[in-house]
Amino acid sequence: MPQQWGLDSVAYIDTSYGGTTLANYAINTYYASPPPRDTIQWWGRYFTTTGGFSPYRGNGEAVALIDAIKANPATNHRYGWILPISDDGTTTIETGSNAQGMTAGNAVCQNVSYWLSHGANTHMPTSGHLNIYLDVENTLSTAYWQGWHTAVSLYYYSGQYPAPYYASAYGHNYTANCATLASSYRAASFWSNEPEPSCASPGPAWNPNKCASNVPPAEAWQYDEHCMSGEVDVDSANTSYSGPNGHGLMDYLIYCA
Repeated sequence: MPQQWGLDSVAYIDTSYGGTTLANYAINTYYASPPPRDTIQWWGRYFTTTGGFSPYRGNGEAVALIDAIKANPATNHRYGWILPISDDGTTTIETGSNAQGMTAGNAVCQNVSYWLSHGANTHMPTSGHLNIYLDVENTLSTAYWQGWHTAVSLYYYSGQYPAPYYASAYGHNYTANCATLASSYRAASFWSNEPEPSCASPGPAWNPNKCASNVPPAEAWQYDEHCMSGEVDVDSANTSYSGPNGHGLMDYLIYCA
């Protein structure tokens, strides 16, 4: 399937930037030329954070993304997707306990669930499968991951138990991290952050660093960071499968319409 481009940010999608929203400036000004025109359709956002980032603040972010995508002639879409991220202190993720992981997992699920229920433009994907990604900036405590994975996988959402949430991870393909993510507490999806060849969008052909035997499967790639004067990171999604609804990875993200 065609390459699917994305962005992620610590800033609000609807924050004011360049006389418009961050989303509209990034998609329809900064990455609008030269040709080929970008087809940015999804955006990674934090739904919990302890690092001083700006956590998802409401439906205005979804609307800003939808409006920016509507204005992009490269996509002809009137909808977009948000990739939900769970952040915790790097040291906690490196050395934290099962209980700390459980607490963080429940917190991100609570926030995601709130906006799925209360955001007019944010919806559970029709696949019935929503990936939530833990931001692993360095190494990963096995105990922390097991607690976080359990909380996400067994969360109760809107009459569904377990919830249709799937514990996934962002980070480096370090051997120890990959072993933890490929264990019986297996990550549903891996979002690789290496290598980092270019801030361009469209970016390079699909070629992220992966875990051994591609387990867990690399489905997203942050191929550079601190782009557009440090405001956004640039991403792409695996093109090797189409997903249940023909949108690949995006069939497993928050649907915005």
